[in-house]
Amino acid sequence: MANAVDAATATMIANYEKNTGKPFEDWVRIAGREKLAKHGEIVKFLKQAHGMGHGYANLVAQRVLAGAAPAPAGEDLVAAQFAGAKAALRPAYDKLAKAVSAFGADVEFSPTRLLEPDVFAIRDVRGRPPMSYREAGQLLLVAEVLSPTTARHDRLTKRRIYMEEGVGEYWIVDADARTIERWRPGQDRPEMIDGVLRWEPAPNVPPLDLDVGAMFEEALGE
Repeated sequence: MANAVDAATATMIANYEKNTGKPFEDWVRIAGREKLAKHGEIVKFLKQAHGMGHGYANLVAQRVLAGAAPAPAGEDLVAAQFAGAKAALRPAYDKLAKAVSAFGADVEFSPTRLLEPDVFAIRDVRGRPPMSYREAGQLLLVAEVLSPTTARHDRLTKRRIYMEEGVGEYWIVDADARTIERWRPGQDRPEMIDGVLRWEPAPNVPPLDLDVGAMFEEALGE
């Protein structure tokens, strides 16, 4: 698993200049000059001031806070994330990380519909993670984190595509409003959730209850 995580991180770093306009280390220097002390503050700065996506901002924040030392990676980083009370979530993470690293972050619905969700969830195929989006067949869930430069695209273009392609649920995560907009196929307007969001992907799968307010407090370092 460490190799899969390291490979995914290395690929992401290599793509910074193409996807953000600057190499990874340039962003580390830009964020470092702000002298921000909390992970959430750095992420918020990069997203609001530079329109960076959440995943890219998160990795820069990790490196900035690591200082001169190399950013934690692989098994060390994963072990730290799932220490203590979160240990029970590690098996689910391992399964998801294996699936995502197998076919990358791009989702190709058709040659003219290629998107890169911030987060997505998929079904197992015959008891194992799918090796491609084509094999997965359908996305159970997609979540996009809003930034000033992506808000219109996420709320209009991407929402239309995801709903037309049969995505089970589409969550638009709005850190400024501290809400998640939940869209489902056939709805004319979203549910605006700022309390507990319950996701029930299938009848035989235990529901996931997400405390939206607590999530934003933790993510923003409050």
